[in-house]
Amino acid sequence: MKEQHFFNRHVDFALTCLDKHESGKPFHPTLHQYFKSNRQFGSRDRKTIKNLCYNWFRLGYSFGKLSRKDQMVLSNLCITESVPEWMLGLFDVFVLPPSWIEWSLQNRLEFLEKHLEWNTNEVFPEMDKMSSEVNKEVFIPHLFKQPLVWFRCKNANEYDDVCKKLSDVTIKENKALGVSAGHLLDSSGVSKQIEIQDYSSQEVFKAINLDGVQSVWDCCCASGGKSLTLLDRTKSINICASDSRKSILSNFIKRTGRHRYRVWSAVVDLAKPISKIKFESKQNSVEKTAPGFDLVVADLPCSGSGTWNRNPEFKSASQHNVLKYRELQQQIVQNAWPFVKKGGRLLYTTCSVYKAENEDNLKSLNLDGMEVVNQGYVHGYEHDSDTMFYAELKKI
Repeated sequence: MKEQHFFNRHVDFALTCLDKHESGKPFHPTLHQYFKSNRQFGSRDRKTIKNLCYNWFRLGYSFGKLSRKDQMVLSNLCITESVPEWMLGLFDVFVLPPSWIEWSLQNRLEFLEKHLEWNTNEVFPEMDKMSSEVNKEVFIPHLFKQPLVWFRCKNANEYDDVCKKLSDVTIKENKALGVSAGHLLDSSGVSKQIEIQDYSSQEVFKAINLDGVQSVWDCCCASGGKSLTLLDRTKSINICASDSRKSILSNFIKRTGRHRYRVWSAVVDLAKPISKIKFESKQNSVEKTAPGFDLVVADLPCSGSGTWNRNPEFKSASQHNVLKYRELQQQIVQNAWPFVKKGGRLLYTTCSVYKAENEDNLKSLNLDGMEVVNQGYVHGYEHDSDTMFYAELKKI
């Protein structure tokens, strides 16, 4: 059968691609390089191979007693909504009933729990360490689909114009906009009007109170999405930004260029205590000593477990060490806390669902004058986005 032959070939190509991937690293560069080196693939071939790989990351890797090929075939049979009947015969470990093609994903997983030495909870590492604030019954099914790509308007006055230019756009009350991952935003003519930022991040950083805030330190700034949200909200603040990675900081400076007269940056390793920081911009430099900021934003390094629906390749990695991240988070917060002015705040955020990185970690912090005034989760699985934890700490 021609379709069966081509599908088996695609499975072989996908397995080769997985073999080239280094566990714990982003998979997209591996996929890009593989297609670049094998230009014989058409767009349909590339899509099938890509889906096979990501279905394995989402589900297949958890079928530990099966060969990797059987894992890939079975995960594809589970996650693909419309499965042709001939495809059922490609999985020969045990018989899949003809009614499989009509079942929902939930029905298929329930069948596997009865016929395979496997449990749905195995798709997510260390499920027992997840926060009780996360609804596991809703969270787990959310892992099997790619979330929307979320963005916001740089200028609020252009919101209506952007909405008119887009088709099939999801609109939230906080004016976050979302489209499917395959949407061609560039061709819609909106790329210069928007900033890519996940819904959950927008929800947290659009809601924080900026009354009386003038000086902000984004102490784990990464690519700058959080700083840009604050800068776009009000002209009354200036932002000092830092990261331990020089290359990341270069991207931050480039991305925040339209606010360059209100932004200073520095390479800072907050795993170590510091007493002063020299931030620089193209215009001048400014030296900050403790206490120096009305608001410190700490979007902390973490397992990223709240984003594993978007980046499932990290879920299958064996080296995610929650305790390692917890220790680093404590060091960063403890070393940043002295720079918060009395009456000022530190915003603690992660994209993790593990309680050890979030609410349990807050309880273990020993910070002078710390008061937790607000904390919680933005449940991404309810919004087709990432899940995020936040806590607002006030210095009293």
